[in-house]
Amino acid sequence: LEKNLPLSAGLGGGSSDAAATLKALQILWKTEIDEERLFDFSLELGADVPACLVGEPSFVSGIGEHITPVNDFPDLYCVLANPKKPLSTPAVFKAFAIAGRPFTQPLALTPELNEGIWPLLEGTRNDLEKPAIKLLPEIKDILDSIRKQDGCRIARMSGSGATCFGLFEDEGEAAVAAAKITHDNPAWWVVDGCLSAKPRFLLHA
Repeated sequence: LEKNLPLSAGLGGGSSDAAATLKALQILWKTEIDEERLFDFSLELGADVPACLVGEPSFVSGIGEHITPVNDFPDLYCVLANPKKPLSTPAVFKAFAIAGRPFTQPLALTPELNEGIWPLLEGTRNDLEKPAIKLLPEIKDILDSIRKQDGCRIARMSGSGATCFGLFEDEGEAAVAAAKITHDNPAWWVVDGCLSAKPRFLLHA
């Protein structure tokens, strides 16, 4: 296994590896396990493994077991930045619980993006962001750095941190932003890329 993500980054790297392994074994061993059973088994491995198993833009609710694919999801360009400092997920949730804040109420979502993706995304937030910043203040510096880049529409923390992301409509602006952030903060891990609605399957039977 070659891992190109920072440790404890909040990007679901381990979960995506688990989902890929399940899918690979299903193909290589030619098992007759049905998709529903595979899905249930993936949930036992981790709350976000089922979403990685589905492998397409989706609305996810519950603890990860309710997944609704989104229709006509556009390609989005992103910048990811991480301070190269691990952040414990249990510690973040503990800090959230101590603060006594309620979770944001779930959005009323449908598979159709009738008003486009940006109005929807702009109305979201990450409830774990504030407690994560309390544990690792550098997360706020990363978010501020991403938000000030030309073309950045949205900046949020990913999962329980410490990686943050910015979303762009233009591929070139995302690339320029990543280069600027890297120049100004050489100690950070920074990459840019495309969040595509078109999954790529690298393993064939």
